[in-house]
Amino acid sequence: MTSQHDQHDQHHDAAPDPTFVFDFTAYDDLDDPGRRWSTWLSVEPLCRGPEPRPDWLVTSQGAIDTDLGILKTGKEGDVFLLERADPLEPERSVVMAAKRYRDEEHRSFHRSSSYTEGRAMRNTRDARALAKKSAHGRAVAAGQWAWAEWQALVRLHAIGVPVPYPVQIDGTEILMEWVQVDGRPPRDWPRRDPTGSCWSPTTHSWSTP
Repeated sequence: MTSQHDQHDQHHDAAPDPTFVFDFTAYDDLDDPGRRWSTWLSVEPLCRGPEPRPDWLVTSQGAIDTDLGILKTGKEGDVFLLERADPLEPERSVVMAAKRYRDEEHRSFHRSSSYTEGRAMRNTRDARALAKKSAHGRAVAAGQWAWAEWQALVRLHAIGVPVPYPVQIDGTEILMEWVQVDGRPPRDWPRRDPTGSCWSPTTHSWSTP
């Protein structure tokens, strides 16, 4: 009879399965304030773009987001160009539009409450801050505005309206497909020089009621 101790020794001395291959590749640290690790996997599932997802979407955990500069300013926020790419898979990269909302103190459009009124506020602290228009309340209002547009983008995309594909929302930032006037797919767009002649200053824009 084999004792539990003998079974433990046999298991401990067993050779590793030769079919098991472990591979580890380290990524360099980011020391550039204009770069960050991709937030794709850090946001909630409902904050990611709807399925089926386009082939150009970069979802690698090792991808890096690089700010390429501002594309357009608006009343409630600004649109930046952002490249998401994995340094270990250079063929996997895409330039997207990053719309970042301002709080009410820095927004030139002051009727934003009409766009988000009637929406339930579950967090009572947020509701009180919103009513008092404190710094936290202004941040909450900006988040509400962003979430309202995110939901509109997702709904319109689902019914076939030609809007930019909604990639993700993270707080007051919405990442979406960048649609150029010449219609080239995102993976073919130029990189790295938002002020050079290869960039077009024109982009399609849309608003929600």
